[in-house]
Amino acid sequence: RRRIAELLPPDQIGEDECLFVYRGSTAVVKRLDVGQPRNAQITTRPPRYVVGFCFDAPAGQSFRVELLRLSGNAAPRITISSFDNPTDFIAQQNVRDNQEYASVQPILIPRDGRYLVLISDLGLASAIGSGDFVILLTNVTGITFAAPSLSID
Repeated sequence: RRRIAELLPPDQIGEDECLFVYRGSTAVVKRLDVGQPRNAQITTRPPRYVVGFCFDAPAGQSFRVELLRLSGNAAPRITISSFDNPTDFIAQQNVRDNQEYASVQPILIPRDGRYLVLISDLGLASAIGSGDFVILLTNVTGITFAAPSLSID
């Protein structure tokens, strides 16, 4: 019973969370706010190959998603898609295992709504590894050049 209860989503979703439902599976994902960095971790122990985030955006806006590796050897893929249809990718980027920084830009929002950002490394399912990252969402609408916002001192 306890194990089943752990798999069920909470009765109430926090203000900084979104309930993601796809093909009968549910997950609570953290909300990305523009300009507010969030930590993310993917690992083989315990198995967590995918971490998700959500954000709301109006049509016509452009965004950038930045990912900064803090530690680990994971080689994730960053995908951005419609929250209601996670296979409808609007942007994606592969990150090499030795790459410290990656950005996906411009991400042009096609319609008003909620969007899903996934950081995943399905290759970890057959290997031992992990990765600690910081993710940042920036609105770059009308900006012709935007220097990276994330770096390690």
